[in-house]
Amino acid sequence: MYITKIKYILFAVALLLVSTTMVAQNKYADSNNTVVKKLLDKDTIYSNNTLKETISKIPSFLLLNKIYTIIGFDSLVKNEEMVTVFVTKDSGFPEMDKEEREDFFSEDNKANLVEISSYYIIPGRVDEHAILKAIERGNGSANFRTLNGKNLRVKKEGETVYLLTGNGAKNKLLQTNFRHSKGFFHVTSGMALPTPQ
Repeated sequence: MYITKIKYILFAVALLLVSTTMVAQNKYADSNNTVVKKLLDKDTIYSNNTLKETISKIPSFLLLNKIYTIIGFDSLVKNEEMVTVFVTKDSGFPEMDKEEREDFFSEDNKANLVEISSYYIIPGRVDEHAILKAIERGNGSANFRTLNGKNLRVKKEGETVYLLTGNGAKNKLLQTNFRHSKGFFHVTSGMALPTPQ
């Protein structure tokens, strides 16, 4: 009788452990499947969409969407588990005349567009908090290694964070912590976009 009672107790404990593990796994699975929504101006951003899907639906990103279509953005980042991308609205692009625009947004300029775009992609998930912490540790500035192997420098001046490029461009970090299916994206005031020669 005593042995039977011990078996029942052990069985009950084992059942409790299995139930707890299953609940914990389901909770973890549910948290991964939760779609996070956030407003970008008047547009709702959904975390389960790719970045390309997201910007293709927002009128203020027509030029960036054109670049991402030419370069095959999803293919560019397919080998990365997570990426953080700095994006610019149409208002942040430099002025170009009709001929410059046609040359810039052409298949012939694809290699240049890949290089430019890769400079604004950081492998991994980097939210605003991580950017600010890196700046704090770096006494006011920090470098992040980009997809093209170069360093993207971020610097804080007063309450404003800037992205600094090797050619002297300085753009504000305007809006942060938007999610896409492979990480985060942040909106900047502009990008360094040299026109083709």
